[in-house]
Amino acid sequence: MISHGEYSEGKKRLAELRVASGKSPEMYGALQVFDPPLNASEARTDIEKFEAAGCDDYGVVWSYPPEEALRRIDWFAREVMRP
Repeated sequence: MISHGEYSEGKKRLAELRVASGKSPEMYGALQVFDPPLNASEARTDIEKFEAAGCDDYGVVWSYPPEEALRRIDWFAREVMRP
């Protein structure tokens, strides 16, 4: 997975390339995470760092057997995305 800094630098470079081609530098940034942090505090910190780096959507790809995936999604909703 790329670091928060690499994400930020990559998004800045893409904005520069867009401007050079006559387009607006504005763009939507997203990240798919295939190996998310396994505890809620680390997951929230990771999401916050990528948000600060310009990421608009942080998506987790669940690569577990169906029963485990449902358990992990429920955990993520309760512990990471809690209000």
